[in-house]
Amino acid sequence: MFKHILIAHDLSLEADRALRRALHLADQHRARLTLLHVLPEAAPLGALREDVEAELRQRLDAGDAQAPEPRIRVVAGRPAEAILACLAEDGCDLLVLGAHHRAPARFAGSNLERLARDCPVPLLLATGDEPGPYGRALVALDASRCARLALELTYLLLPADAELRALHVFEEDAGAAPDPADAYWQARGALMERRFSEERAGLPDNGPRLGLDVRRGCLPETLLEAIAQRRTALLALGHHARGPYAQPHPGQLAQRMLQAPPCDLLLVR
Repeated sequence: MFKHILIAHDLSLEADRALRRALHLADQHRARLTLLHVLPEAAPLGALREDVEAELRQRLDAGDAQAPEPRIRVVAGRPAEAILACLAEDGCDLLVLGAHHRAPARFAGSNLERLARDCPVPLLLATGDEPGPYGRALVALDASRCARLALELTYLLLPADAELRALHVFEEDAGAAPDPADAYWQARGALMERRFSEERAGLPDNGPRLGLDVRRGCLPETLLEAIAQRRTALLALGHHARGPYAQPHPGQLAQRMLQAPPCDLLLVR
């Protein structure tokens, strides 16, 4: 599973929430943890770096971590570029971020948008305050490789007593009346169930409870409805360039969820 987690911390309350999640994951998977703060490009390091390191150490101590001693890094630069550089230099395999500070209309061009586009490892946007490991998670499942990878990664991320549901949404034509006996609907549902069974067969037996839901409807609304119904703490999305979960086109699912996350969000390439 994850061996080295990077948490980017900007000294905000949202970042403290993300830090608690990163500490939980590091404890759960016995992973190394690096805590990164990026100062403005023109900022003098020296004493300022010492002050920031001391502040981050206090926040780590408040988290009561049981994982190996976290490493603290304070660098100067552009946030997105510095975070990506740290990922590469330290060989991190998970990036954890706090909630986006801007209004959804100002998401384009933000550091979060750039990181979601360019991050080479799974990205966890941690916005919730649920204590301990995740108890309920949902994966948006289609036929793409990255969606199947999101299912596998989330399965390995969760503890054995958690519940993981894969949701495939069959989007109906506008104005079409639902017909449960529709042959195409039945065939598509059967195909997804077969693919899901193949994926499940390749997963370890000691993981969380795993099931599949196939629904008809509008993709984002159906997904949000399922999250609310199941009180989901984590949503995982395969992050790819084409298809119904694509980026970066406005209105696509990953971008919509990043702008206003209904729960913690895991993006997997």
